[in-house]
Amino acid sequence: MKNKLYLLTFTCSLICITCCTQSNPKDIKLLRVQENGLYGFIDTLGHIVIEPQYKYIGDFSSDGYALVISKAIIENDSLCFTYGFIDKENKLIVDTINNLKISSSNLSLFWRYNEPDVFAKKFNSNSLEFRYSYLEQICISQGVYQYADNKNLLGYKDLDGNIVIPAKYQYAGPFVNGVAIVSEGITYDLRKSYSDNLNIFSLINLTGEYVKEKAWAHIQEFSKEGLTWCNEYNEGSVIWTQIDREGKIKIGPIDSQVGSMIYNGYPNNNGLYIYDFPEFFGIHLGYSFINENGKYATDKNGDNAITVGGGDGELFNDVTHFSEGFAGVKVFLEDDTRWTFMDPNFEIVTTELYDSVKPFTENLAVVQHSGYWGVIDKNFNLVIPYKFSKITKFHDGFAYAKIGCSKYDREGWINRKGEFIWETNRIHPQL
Repeated sequence: MKNKLYLLTFTCSLICITCCTQSNPKDIKLLRVQENGLYGFIDTLGHIVIEPQYKYIGDFSSDGYALVISKAIIENDSLCFTYGFIDKENKLIVDTINNLKISSSNLSLFWRYNEPDVFAKKFNSNSLEFRYSYLEQICISQGVYQYADNKNLLGYKDLDGNIVIPAKYQYAGPFVNGVAIVSEGITYDLRKSYSDNLNIFSLINLTGEYVKEKAWAHIQEFSKEGLTWCNEYNEGSVIWTQIDREGKIKIGPIDSQVGSMIYNGYPNNNGLYIYDFPEFFGIHLGYSFINENGKYATDKNGDNAITVGGGDGELFNDVTHFSEGFAGVKVFLEDDTRWTFMDPNFEIVTTELYDSVKPFTENLAVVQHSGYWGVIDKNFNLVIPYKFSKITKFHDGFAYAKIGCSKYDREGWINRKGEFIWETNRIHPQL
């Protein structure tokens, strides 16, 4: 009886452990791969989960669904494609019957992609590259996805195909933190001021209501913290503000020059945001940082302005975002420029110099030396040697990497040790 009790206890414990360690399929990390020009997915051990079978498939969104494009053609200088969505068990959740036609001008203006003919040609010849996620803004996010009506205006449907927000937009981005960026497009109206004709972007909530109607000339995607930078033109100047998802101003307004940019920061960015000065007579002036008070963080002499030239450290030739306590900065040497790292006080923190650097993510930074990429830790020790021709930033413990060879490239996914968990050889195209 005692042995049976032990066995029963062990069996129940095993069942309990098994149940507790089972994950929701939506939470499983899958990495996109490509074999013979077709896309599929592997798990983080390098095992094939979804056999390569799609001519194009996007990354899985936070909702656990991936875009599938089944047809792509060029028609009258527009990219026309047919799409649907699968889940992580390779079930077709939304059938590939949705059609969208995007003109070259709108593709560049709204969707941040400039080569519709290249996409269609590579799609049809199975030569798209898996490391690139094309048209990634078409996705299922917060239970809805974009659809087009017979006039090719965009709205949103739910997973059952019900219209949630009717189609009336020329651009409709994915929902993040309960809001989406939309635009009804540029329709020049002589009765309106110049600034009103440029302020074409809006925010809507999941019921389709405007958070603030047609207010911004430019608005970036929201960060994970639910904040974003946006601007609006106002009689010859640009007004920058940082807003939350309710449209409430968190930083600003900042009156700036036309052509300037303020970029969303990385998580753990020490409250510092890159400020990109505009060109002046064809010369790019450089970069500074805006702090959480809306002031120039590099204003060392306290005159509420940035000194151009003079070498006083208020302006940088090039920088990366601050992330995990450091930002990359390009420094001038006697006859060259190199990259290194600085802290939030804008002090150089290491003597190491690099050809190029990327921001720290997951306590690792990708750096380049003598033309090859490797990885350093936060003590600036080299933890993955310089042998790669490309490495992306690490995300969830993995990064895309490539080693260039004479006739082919070894490429795939590496772990934090620099080991390929999956790789393929991509033959160089014949010249």
